[in-house]
Amino acid sequence: MKLEITVPEQYVGAVMGDMPNRRGMVLGMDSSPRGTVLHAEAPQAELFDYAIALRSMTQARGSFTVEFARYAELPGNLADKVIAAYKKEQEEK
Repeated sequence: MKLEITVPEQYVGAVMGDMPNRRGMVLGMDSSPRGTVLHAEAPQAELFDYAIALRSMTQARGSFTVEFARYAELPGNLADKVIAAYKKEQEEK
């Protein structure tokens, strides 16, 4: 997913540091009258609780928009977990 995250200057470091934890990456930054706008990409599965996390990191001063960017292959270690969970679910049925 493509993200545009607007935060006050003092919270940029915290928000940038959180992106790798979500398997995401910051692609660039711009300045705006409302603060700094970070352009980033992250998997949708890692963004379900992002509104809460961003609010916490920025003392409720940050905002973001999300837009579909592209499909990407799931990393091997995570794919194995998904496959194992699916097989376990099928065995329980």
